[in-house]
Amino acid sequence: MPLPHTYRITQYDPRDRDPSGAYIGEVDNVSDEGPLEAAYLDAVEAFAREVGVTRLAVRDPSVSHSPEDTPYSPDDVLVQIFGPGLVGLYDGATIDIAAAREIVRGMLRGDGKRVWCLLEAEGQMAVSVGWDVYMFIATDRPCPAAVAATAADSLFPEDWKVSPHTRDDAELERWRTQHTPIDDAFWARIDELVRLHGGVLVEERAAWTRWHRVTAEGARPALRPRCLVWVWPDLTTDKAAVMPHLDTEDPDDVEGTVVWQSPDGRLHDDCLSAEELPRIRATLDAATRVWWRSDYADGFAPLIEAVNPDDDGVIRGRWEPLESLGT
Repeated sequence: MPLPHTYRITQYDPRDRDPSGAYIGEVDNVSDEGPLEAAYLDAVEAFAREVGVTRLAVRDPSVSHSPEDTPYSPDDVLVQIFGPGLVGLYDGATIDIAAAREIVRGMLRGDGKRVWCLLEAEGQMAVSVGWDVYMFIATDRPCPAAVAATAADSLFPEDWKVSPHTRDDAELERWRTQHTPIDDAFWARIDELVRLHGGVLVEERAAWTRWHRVTAEGARPALRPRCLVWVWPDLTTDKAAVMPHLDTEDPDDVEGTVVWQSPDGRLHDDCLSAEELPRIRATLDAATRVWWRSDYADGFAPLIEAVNPDDDGVIRGRWEPLESLGT
């Protein structure tokens, strides 16, 4: 169930809105990276203090690029929070309020390197940031002290019906029941596919996407908590069979994802677009194995879709199953 109290917190005076609620004032729709931004962060801390929350769980995280492809510097704030390679960044990881402030700061700035996520203390508090530095805080109780402190900091906290980022519990439960867990039975299916075909390609989706090639000779990949995986046919050494997918009479029709294995054994992927085709074709010349898939729904059919459960066997990752799309 949604938490009973939701506050919309913005830097926009409600008096400067038209009858539809659209803001028509003169305050920019970006973070000032100064006193107003600091006030947003103080608001998160003030509400947490009033509710009695000291740690928040990171839910549904995503970053703009893989830290394995483009490493973060050791002094990056995300590395300070989640460790080298962001190994600690996964759905369900918990952070303290000081770290939550830094996560919210990045979301307010729209920094492409920063993580986007929901921050939750189940049954007590939830924090989310949307477009144009709109922040929503939901709580299990009224928070008059935090509201007053936030208003005194020149922000505008408003009672709100529900955060636009609130998840529907019934829908989430339906999704969970449709998912296959990553368990012994899942790995037995993988082993059988490998026996029949020599290998499979595993797409691991979490805060960023990772690819694994599973063969009889290799070890099983270590998958991140609560990740979603799609299992696809193996890459091929027949590059000539893949290249036609990169050729079209109309470059605007290019659509799909290409995965390749470089001579060092690493896997890479790229979303196809007309402007990127020349670079991708040149890259594939040196690839040892390649694979392509359509990203259109009617051509998107993994061999297996599954979600990593928690240690108690319960699936808590919030992934919409492919079979529920369009229903």
